[in-house]
Amino acid sequence: MKTARNPELESLVLEGLFDCMKERIPTLSMITDKEMGKSMIKAKSRVREKGDYRIRIFVLNFIGYGYDFMSRKTAEKSYRDDVEDVKKGTGRETFLDQGTQKYMGWYVTHT
Repeated sequence: MKTARNPELESLVLEGLFDCMKERIPTLSMITDKEMGKSMIKAKSRVREKGDYRIRIFVLNFIGYGYDFMSRKTAEKSYRDDVEDVKKGTGRETFLDQGTQKYMGWYVTHT
């Protein structure tokens, strides 16, 4: 498995994906070890990065997005704008969850 340019951001998004997916996929809810769950998701996912400030992780019909606010001045604004757009239902994705930790933000959608 290839490591992302920003491993801390990747880990945060994988955690958000795992939490959202285990609520919706019964077999994942049996996995109690979060690191194992994140590893399984990473192994089955496709990752798209935009520099080291933004990452998208695609797995099944879920997409996890992450933004590193310290890597680019506009990253936090982009994060907030993108979350609001998805919540409004302006695209094909359904908003599931979001969060911030330290200087990073993430959200998860379903298609």
